[in-house]
Amino acid sequence: MVASLIIACGRTNSVRDRPEINVATAANLTRAFAEVGQAFERQTGIHVTYSFGWSGLTAAAADVHLSRPSDNRYQLEGTGRTTGLARALWRYDVSYRAITDSVTLRPVETNQNESIRSKKMATHLTFSNAGVTREKGGVSLGLSEARGGARHRIDRS
Repeated sequence: MVASLIIACGRTNSVRDRPEINVATAANLTRAFAEVGQAFERQTGIHVTYSFGWSGLTAAAADVHLSRPSDNRYQLEGTGRTTGLARALWRYDVSYRAITDSVTLRPVETNQNESIRSKKMATHLTFSNAGVTREKGGVSLGLSEARGGARHRIDRS
C-alpha cells in the first residue's frame, strides 16, 4: 500500500495568486495523480503541485484522515514519518491538522508539528478576511525554553 502525504494545504501561490496544494507521493502514481489533480483543479480552482519519487524504496509512511466535525467545517489530520533506511539517515516526524470552510474550502486554521532529529518546530496559522496570523516556534529536546518563537500578522493587500 502506497501512502501520499499532503505537505501544505491552502497556501497561496505568489506567481498565480491562487490557492495551492503540494503533494508528495511515489513515482508509480504519476499518471493517476496527474488525472486526479487536473480534475480537482478544474472543480475547485486550487492548483495542485506534485513531488514524485522514491519508487521501489519505502522511505516514509503517512496516515491522513478527513472528517466533517460540523456542518460548516472540514478537518484534515495527518501524520507522517520517515521509515527504514531513510529514517536512519534522516529522522523526521510530522503531524498536521487543517480546518477549512466546507462551502468555500478556504482555510480557517492549520497546525503543524515537526520533529527533525533532536529539533522540534510548531507552526500555527489562523486565517481571516483581514489576513493570516502565524505563530511559529522551535524547541530543542532537553531544553524547556522556546527558541525562535514568533507571532506575525500578515495582512492581505
